[in-house]
Amino acid sequence: ACGVDRVRAMTPTRTLAPGVVVSPISLGGALLGVDAAEGAALLDAAVESGIALVDTSAAYGESEAVIGASPHPNLLVATKFGNPCELNHHVHDYSAEHCAASAFRSLSLLGDKRIAALQLHSPPEVPSPLEVPALRARLAALKASGAIGSWGASVHSVRGGQIALAAGADMIQVSFSCLQQENAALLAQCGVLRKGVLVQSALCQGWLTDVGVAAARLLLAAGPRRVPRHAPTAYPSIDFHAMLRAIVRLDSIAARLRCTITALALRYVVHAPGCTSALVQARTAAQLRQIMGSLG
Repeated sequence: ACGVDRVRAMTPTRTLAPGVVVSPISLGGALLGVDAAEGAALLDAAVESGIALVDTSAAYGESEAVIGASPHPNLLVATKFGNPCELNHHVHDYSAEHCAASAFRSLSLLGDKRIAALQLHSPPEVPSPLEVPALRARLAALKASGAIGSWGASVHSVRGGQIALAAGADMIQVSFSCLQQENAALLAQCGVLRKGVLVQSALCQGWLTDVGVAAARLLLAAGPRRVPRHAPTAYPSIDFHAMLRAIVRLDSIAARLRCTITALALRYVVHAPGCTSALVQARTAAQLRQIMGSLG
């Protein structure tokens, strides 16, 4: 316990929303429900490392239940609603009614854990569910009642983030990394407006890790004729060959700085203007401890 206190004392904190204080690194909880025992160990490792918040969703299987069973009452939770799950019969639902039902179901599963942020999970931009007054009123009522600490949206573009901010969101979640910087302007805007930002994909879906570097080197060695020109991802405009070369260059920079490419990538993100906290995904507690240990 004393060791955990020392780590917490040394960890700088940031404000995600009024009254919601987090650490520069937070835990992504999409994998927590895959194995309950490993999920519990991951949460233990997160708290030991000074992580204050875990991000999850009603659509992440048993993740919320695993978090609720964790013996760490001070662990903050950011959760989401709207994506297909059992509660909404596996369809997208961003209605005010589903918002309330999902929030109270999350509260029951999370037990003594506080919902620091309730987010719309990948809402459409046209038409935006945040154009519906009833949904905005329900989110405001949940916040006013103390059921949630803040509300926001997990989005995929600058426009999506601007829609959420214009509707009154306290925070947003969006992807950003040293390889994919198309949302940098949105982060900077949130910094000016003093809105919180949870950054996802800080490691670019695993490319900015030792395993990702090894894969990049193998693909480059195979030659351009055997590797597709465009990345097989949700971003078809990405020049896959250029991305692979960039990964290798970043690894060489990390080597000169005597750190791992993962540490380099995470430090880049947490120091980006507007970033409140970067989400880190890990499959095991040992992997999370290794990542956090590399950051110092």
